[in-house]
Amino acid sequence: MTRDPANSMKRELPPEMLRKDIRAWWSRIVSGHIQHRAEMDHQTGSLRCHRPGNSASTFHLLLPFVLMMAAAATIRWSVIRNDLWLDEVWSMHLASEADSPWAIFTSIHHDNNHHLCTLWLRLIGEQADPIWCRLPSLIAGVLGVVLIGILTWPAGRLAAICAMSLASTSTLLVQYSTEARGYSLALMFALAAHWTLRRYLGASALDSDSDANTHAPANNVSNRSHVASHLGRSATPTGSRALPLLFGVLCLLGAASHLTFLQYYFAAVYWSTAVVRSRHSNLLETTVSLLKLHWGALSGLGMLYFLDVRHLHFGGGPQLDAVRVLWNAVSVFLGGPLNDSVFKAIYLCLMLGGVSMGLWQISRQRGQEWKFFACLFLLFIVCRVFLFPASMLFERYFVVILGFTCIPLGIALEKLLTGRGIHLIAGIAALWLIFIGNIDHVHILRERGRGQYQPAIQLLTADAEELVSVSSDHPFRNRLLIEHYARAIGKEDQIQYQDLGDWHTPPDWMICHQVPRDTDAPVHWLDKFGNGRSRIRVCGFEYRLEAHYRAGELSGCDWLCYRLTNHPSDQLTVRSGREELSQR
Repeated sequence: MTRDPANSMKRELPPEMLRKDIRAWWSRIVSGHIQHRAEMDHQTGSLRCHRPGNSASTFHLLLPFVLMMAAAATIRWSVIRNDLWLDEVWSMHLASEADSPWAIFTSIHHDNNHHLCTLWLRLIGEQADPIWCRLPSLIAGVLGVVLIGILTWPAGRLAAICAMSLASTSTLLVQYSTEARGYSLALMFALAAHWTLRRYLGASALDSDSDANTHAPANNVSNRSHVASHLGRSATPTGSRALPLLFGVLCLLGAASHLTFLQYYFAAVYWSTAVVRSRHSNLLETTVSLLKLHWGALSGLGMLYFLDVRHLHFGGGPQLDAVRVLWNAVSVFLGGPLNDSVFKAIYLCLMLGGVSMGLWQISRQRGQEWKFFACLFLLFIVCRVFLFPASMLFERYFVVILGFTCIPLGIALEKLLTGRGIHLIAGIAALWLIFIGNIDHVHILRERGRGQYQPAIQLLTADAEELVSVSSDHPFRNRLLIEHYARAIGKEDQIQYQDLGDWHTPPDWMICHQVPRDTDAPVHWLDKFGNGRSRIRVCGFEYRLEAHYRAGELSGCDWLCYRLTNHPSDQLTVRSGREELSQR
């Protein structure tokens, strides 16, 4: 049978065309730093880029953002549908106690009151589904990925893709953009405020030169038009006057989300001061220009301070080593482990090397924005580690700082991936380490959540035909969770909580808890491997382990459920409930 060459060509052509399309697509991505080359505006010190002029480029502009938004939303949605942990339940309790929305700002002077989140929780009610409770954080987390891409895009398309990939998959950002807390919102508003500040510094540069260039030569006018094309429509006198108000509103919303937003604001003040001082010759002009920029932010932050912050008191928490907390935050941000010191050191070196390379790429263009990143990364990390007590320091307090590291890290990864030889290998290896580690952390978070409290309460009431009495090793943490989830499953009339040691008769159940990272605390119901002991004695009564519900790595706590038994045991004797199972 004769073979038709035309049909053979039709069968062979599509795969070849597909390979060519794939190679062309990758070539366009890698060469994005050339097609959309970045340049530094010498006056503002912020990144600006040439905008492509052909209509076909619109697809290539939007595609990375759409893909990264989809990836960020998918990853976060997979871990959002689990039990609320203590701080989230505590916030719901505070919201339900507020007499009015205004009282959230004037009456609840507590560090667990993240104002915008508390407002949302009051709106949806105390028994709302966890997905609804965490919805603002989820939206903020996805929008934060987009804003990171927008802020990195002037440095190159591939840099923006790398930065968004890091933000989409980072365990630290995934964790706190799927909780009913304010950290993800604070990061989103900080990124939006930074975008506004970039535009204002560029727009005000044009305004300050308008009089001097009234009779300027034609080439100077051309240069001004060229810079204005980078800044967009807001690079006008009208836009520059509106931007300080927008910047102030974003700063107020960021601080009302969580006070860690102030880490960004202080660095922004330092950067804007450096830029404004470079434009003015005397102190008075510099001060006036800075007040024009910061009047809105200072007004909003001052109002929040007098209404709430000056009365603030802290709820405390487990005592964690400050340096270890910082080390853990950096490691888990890039997908590294929390317990392996060797691998944590590798991820720390990866962070330091990537940030240093990214800052060098920014500073070599003679811009001043590197001062903002240096201030944010160095000054405030040092302050948080050495100026705050251990009971007030947690990995989540570095979300804003580490969220901004995606920008220089993305720039550094672009530099490596567009290189050859060892540079390309290093870039691929870094991405592999980051993504593999984050996949493992997200899997643990998906399996364990932030604790499995509702199944534990269901276990306590499963076989009960009458009132069930429960005690625990912590009168606040566990009691709040027990009462909340008893109401959630409609068993609040079936469970009676008894404080530890205040017993006329021993309770039917004893719940012991353990914060996974609080490894230095003495735990009498765990063996040396971290597993629950099979039997314990509390106030002379013996209890048998029925279930060990584990929590994730960053939020929540393990619950060990012990049932009263009359069988003797010599495993462990707890002489006094108040002495041995003390509040930690």
